[in-house]
Amino acid sequence: MPKKLSLVLLSLVLAHSLASNGWADSQATTTVSTKQGLRAEYYRSAGSNFFARLDKITVDDGLTFPDLNPRLAKIGGGSSDHTAVRWTGKTQFPRSEEYTFYIIGDNGFRLWLDGQLAIDHWVEDWDKEQRSAPIRVEANVLHDIKVEYFNGGGGANLHVSWSSPSTPKQPVPASCLSLPDPMYVNSDLQLYLDKAEAVRHAAVVGKEVGNYPRDAVKTFGDAIFKGQALHKRSNATSTEIEKGIAALQNAQTKLAASVVKESFDGKGTGNPIVPGYWADPTVFYDEPSDTFYCFATVDGVDAGWQHDAHVARSKDLLSWEIVQLALPPEWPLLGSHKPYALWAPSIVKNPGNGKYYLSYFIEGNTYIAFADSPMGPWKNATVGTPGHFQLNDAFDAQLFVDTDGKVYLSFAASEFKLAALKFDAEGRVSVDNGNPNMTVGGAFKYKVIHRINVFGEGSALYKKDGIYYLFYAEFGSQNYCVKYATAKSVWGPYTEQPGFVMERDAARDILGPGHVSLFEYGGDTYIGYHRQHFPFVDSKRQTCINRLTFKGDAVSLEVQNHAGLRSGDGALEKRVAAASKHREKDLALGKVAIASSASDFKGGEFGGESFAPISHFYDARFAVDDNLGTRWMADTDQTTPSSLIVDLGADMSIGRTETTFEHVRRLYKYKIEYLRQANTATIATAKDSTVWKPFADRSGNEQKESPLVDNKSVKARYLKITVLSADLPTPDESRSPSRTDYLNRASIVEFRVFAKTAKGR
Repeated sequence: MPKKLSLVLLSLVLAHSLASNGWADSQATTTVSTKQGLRAEYYRSAGSNFFARLDKITVDDGLTFPDLNPRLAKIGGGSSDHTAVRWTGKTQFPRSEEYTFYIIGDNGFRLWLDGQLAIDHWVEDWDKEQRSAPIRVEANVLHDIKVEYFNGGGGANLHVSWSSPSTPKQPVPASCLSLPDPMYVNSDLQLYLDKAEAVRHAAVVGKEVGNYPRDAVKTFGDAIFKGQALHKRSNATSTEIEKGIAALQNAQTKLAASVVKESFDGKGTGNPIVPGYWADPTVFYDEPSDTFYCFATVDGVDAGWQHDAHVARSKDLLSWEIVQLALPPEWPLLGSHKPYALWAPSIVKNPGNGKYYLSYFIEGNTYIAFADSPMGPWKNATVGTPGHFQLNDAFDAQLFVDTDGKVYLSFAASEFKLAALKFDAEGRVSVDNGNPNMTVGGAFKYKVIHRINVFGEGSALYKKDGIYYLFYAEFGSQNYCVKYATAKSVWGPYTEQPGFVMERDAARDILGPGHVSLFEYGGDTYIGYHRQHFPFVDSKRQTCINRLTFKGDAVSLEVQNHAGLRSGDGALEKRVAAASKHREKDLALGKVAIASSASDFKGGEFGGESFAPISHFYDARFAVDDNLGTRWMADTDQTTPSSLIVDLGADMSIGRTETTFEHVRRLYKYKIEYLRQANTATIATAKDSTVWKPFADRSGNEQKESPLVDNKSVKARYLKITVLSADLPTPDESRSPSRTDYLNRASIVEFRVFAKTAKGR
């Protein structure tokens, strides 16, 4: 069609549209622009900076949005809160006369016409219509128009209307809006290049969403290279940039479609990294002993109380020893009916005196102990009586050592609070009430840190390159997520940054990442955090570790995955890779396993969300998969003996077994037996054999350790472990047994078999 004819047809369409709105008269004019719509820039907000981070550039048809939430949620990581939009372009008027603009929305908005601010209602209220003064305009010309909007939270809508002496009030017609010229500029392309490069890096280094075919990754890399070449051209046109952005998005879509999903129940995963249920973790690297520690809330029964306090330690982040903590005897560790809640421990080393300090939140108060080693024995460290800090709302208190050696305590739920600590000559600690920054409180002073829009719980302070980063968790259970704020001083002001460091990702079988700690190793920064067992079950959180990356004040999780430290090129990932090469071979890994019975996942509802039952979810094979996120669980309660049999494939020289039960500090009684290949033909016939020979008899076991190690030198093809009984949680210990996916069944996370006996045993 000739261009001239197409313009004529377009003008007829516009004239018909104007006529249908009651505007057709002698002043109705033809359109000046052929590109309908407005440039729409979608942003994530940070504190008072509503346009902190540009996330998306697109074309919106008009300025009437009855429900903006779905659009905003796409850039807000599933939440439309703390987002903003800027629309720019041109508008034309049907008549040369005075027009009045009207805007109503939830929340704030403002409008410019030809560079002049016409409506300014930049406040967080809703559904309060504002109008401009009458503005004299000319028909048959293009006028610049800009509209800005922000959503602080909750509902989100926007409606822009106009009227004139001869035009009744009505929404601004989409047909009277046109795109700016140019629509796209070179900096727009950089936004999408940054996003694409982050995806490519994760695909190559992190493997965090599965395995990509090499050809797919290469094709995606080629698309990025072409986009980079276009970006270097200073004379690239808007059309070329638009095509370049589209090519990047198409290439990313094709890459995503090529992925083979990394399942949470795959063999040899690295997250969760610690066996057992560990919530609110502080992962701590002790350089003098070159050892990693995990201090955490002991989970797995109910969030209201804990069985006992214990710590996990490891040299290689592959094998862990879990032992009970020797906490100060004057601490209230036992209640009248059950142990008190021991929540959210935190550990630091004070560079001023070389001592280690460990804090716990116990029954509403913060307790701090000190020792010469991360393993204790721990002595009460607080000065005076009753031996704890009774800070107001001292929830989930966490210790932080600044680069100048000063030590702080961050705490609270709903509103972040901070206290400076001081130490006497013996190493005992108290709140530095003389610090002028702390003006709130009585016997113990602190400062309330304002200007954070949302603060949930689980504060964690970290400093890098002169910037203080405050991490904290929002929501809870399966919907935990982690946000952060930044400041130039430990005392603030803190500015909440847009987006999430971590959030629920059900597509990758990741639920509820929250409550973090940070540590450094080899120049890299790592984040320890808990996430929920998948599928969701109440109070069975598990600890994971991934690397963090920093770009300016922007923080991102390089990977949020099941591989954890078993993939990637960071200093700690390299240490784990080196340790893996020398890791003793597990003869049972991936071998055929059968069990006397296996439980289903019973499903249920929590927080308005339903989780469907899954048949044979706790199958026998999950006890021999080198995956701490899966387990075998019997289909009978702990009073009925339940057995698991592993077929090694041929007679093997065996020196020991290592058994990791579900609850790593509960008391399990069991026995292990073996059969030679000559004794039975298959694993099916082994199940009914009467000639099993004893390997280990733990029927009188009194050890609460993990793993439980049994040594004996034999040759065998089949091994059978029978759980005779277990001191498992009872419904009396849980306030929510109906939500918990079986409390009373014997369960093995890992049953490992090795050729050598353990040293020193």
